[in-house]
Amino acid sequence: MIVLLAYFANQYGRLPSEHWLFPFANLVGAVLILISLAIQPNTPSLLLEAAWALISIYGLAKSLSGLKKMTMAEEHSTAGVETREDTDQKSDALTSAIELKDFAVRRGLASAVRPSFLW
Repeated sequence: MIVLLAYFANQYGRLPSEHWLFPFANLVGAVLILISLAIQPNTPSLLLEAAWALISIYGLAKSLSGLKKMTMAEEHSTAGVETREDTDQKSDALTSAIELKDFAVRRGLASAVRPSFLW
């Protein structure tokens, strides 16, 4: 049930897969199923849940290391230093805004005049 709730929250846009809670919920779910498999063994399910647990541990480690990098990036940004990730995120956001504007223009929902900062 834990894995299902995490997946639903992810699909609903409430829990991004990059957030540490997502792989943690998957790990807890896998461990609970592994415990139940110790009582009533089933080799294919045991292998599947062991792999699920290992992947979840990898995802959790990756997510937690991302938090550490984010904390370091925040320290740099407070010092006035912009990281490459900050620049990439701004670029992605600007690209998305331009694509949305172009879509709206093609559908006749907005004018083709672009703000001066986009030139």
